[in-house]
Amino acid sequence: IRALKLSNKLERELINNSFGASDIESTMVKGVRSYSESVCSQGKGKISVVVPNELRSKCQRIIGKKLKGITVFSLEETEDVVKCEYVGMVEG
Repeated sequence: IRALKLSNKLERELINNSFGASDIESTMVKGVRSYSESVCSQGKGKISVVVPNELRSKCQRIIGKKLKGITVFSLEETEDVVKCEYVGMVEG
């Protein structure tokens, strides 16, 4: 499992804006997918996205959802970060 730190720009963007769940989905999917596709063959594999605590409640809204039929996120809480995990391409 590779860890992906959200870019400072994306992090600020997510924290500073009152995104709805769908905005977070598309933003996360965009960032995670582009990274994963360059690392995992065919965009498959597990990648943990390290998310600051400020985003925890926003991320919780999308746990376990199939985002645009492509990805699934799960959350794992640590002391200072929350990981939104990109599980890989969803078939179908």
